[in-house]
Amino acid sequence: MRIADLASSIPGGKFKKLFFQCALKEIKINGSNTEARFAIIVYAAKKNSSRQWKPGRKVDCTPVTSGKTAVFNLADFSEPIGFANNEFNDFGFTLKQIKSKKADAQQIKQNELMSKIRKLLTDKEEAAKTWLNCVAGISENPHVTYDVTLSDGTSATANPSPPADPS
Repeated sequence: MRIADLASSIPGGKFKKLFFQCALKEIKINGSNTEARFAIIVYAAKKNSSRQWKPGRKVDCTPVTSGKTAVFNLADFSEPIGFANNEFNDFGFTLKQIKSKKADAQQIKQNELMSKIRKLLTDKEEAAKTWLNCVAGISENPHVTYDVTLSDGTSATANPSPPADPS
């Protein structure tokens, strides 16, 4: 997904969170197997006056068909797999909080990624040529999760939401 595509989805031009979702695109029968094809969609969101998350317009991520495709055989898992939201938060950390020994490394990476996205959105030329790449995986609890990387190499892993056992 180009960062410029994200810009047009932001409600009121401000956002504090990115929601990543798994969207079912196709179900087909392949011999004795049933296959499902999913894609990733993204919503930028901010809280409204009643403190509820207000998502912007849906942004479809463009699947990369030239590289390795993430394939998961659901029969390999003894537990259900959650297809819930995955989130990136803008925590608004101060430099002191970032350098604290108690700081959560994943939250700091997300905050850095969100800060860079926000900065890129102020420069239309850079936003048009910068890509946000998502690689799907399955987390330990098990939920679908995404490693997200900007063109410059900045990356972070999304938080499954809710971060709970899906069963």
